[in-house]
Amino acid sequence: MSLQEYYGEMILQYYWKNQDLFFCGRVSRSISIGLFINREKQYSEKENSEEYEKVTKQRALERDIRKQKTTRNALKAAGDDEGVKEYDKKIRASTAKLERFCDENGLTVRRDRTEVYGYSDPGRKKKHEDFVETLDKSEESDIIKSGSDIVALEEQRYGRNKNTLVNKTFIDSGEYKRKFDNATDNPVVNKSLYDCAKKALKHRSGTVFEDMYWINSNTGNIELAVTDSTAERGIPYSDKIIKAITGRTDLITLHTHPGSMPPSISDLNKNFEHNYRTGFIACHNGRVFGYNCNEEISQALHDLYVAEYQSMGDDEYSAQLASLNKLKENHDFDFWEVT
Repeated sequence: MSLQEYYGEMILQYYWKNQDLFFCGRVSRSISIGLFINREKQYSEKENSEEYEKVTKQRALERDIRKQKTTRNALKAAGDDEGVKEYDKKIRASTAKLERFCDENGLTVRRDRTEVYGYSDPGRKKKHEDFVETLDKSEESDIIKSGSDIVALEEQRYGRNKNTLVNKTFIDSGEYKRKFDNATDNPVVNKSLYDCAKKALKHRSGTVFEDMYWINSNTGNIELAVTDSTAERGIPYSDKIIKAITGRTDLITLHTHPGSMPPSISDLNKNFEHNYRTGFIACHNGRVFGYNCNEEISQALHDLYVAEYQSMGDDEYSAQLASLNKLKENHDFDFWEVT
């Protein structure tokens, strides 16, 4: 018997013994016995159980940190400075506990799993301020010039986050472009919105920084843009911005959300405060949201709703959506996903 006949017979026997494997909607493929080796680390049933328990414990520690951060946000919005200090201590202790647990059990710390929209780590902010101060001192000795390409590069590196990477192929696709076809009733504005979203997402891909554009709702012209902010997950309003938008009632805004969350309470309140026609959010995961607001919304109430929904098992995104929908019942604002 030739080798071809031998292996053909082996394949045929395997096929008849495992017919159910070949009729699940997949295309059957030839099998070369002995040529494929599973090189993945193998675990015994006991080891599998232990690994599962470790990961389950890690997820529980991560949930605790998210809840503490959400509560801390609510206390901050309510003006409870003492409560904020207390929860800052709890968050640091819980974070240290998580890091120790992961280190002792060979697990990877996943900081994206403890992120809460609107929360900024005071310790991380201090490190960044120290970094900027170092650059300023370097400028005095002519080692580096403030505002140079090197400073901009280092600022960008500081805010890098692999969980905020943008799928640039999708952003370039017709599917993404079509999202903006009916964003407003003005085709010229829709094109500007798409162009700004595409440019901003590519610019901020892999970082926690945001870009923002102010667009004329009649002409589609870009009246103002902020593309060099080094504030994490937000755009501070400078005197220049305030001066440029004061008295205007014809502006549409677009900004990015690295965390790919729906409109924040800050977004809604800024929309109301500055009489914007409409606001749009280009999320790093490809989602697009629109919103408008006709009254001030309580940040503290929103954070309490978010904490409540998270305690019932919702993830951060689902809790944010549920909270906004709950607030809509008694407040004059609206938001929607642009599809």
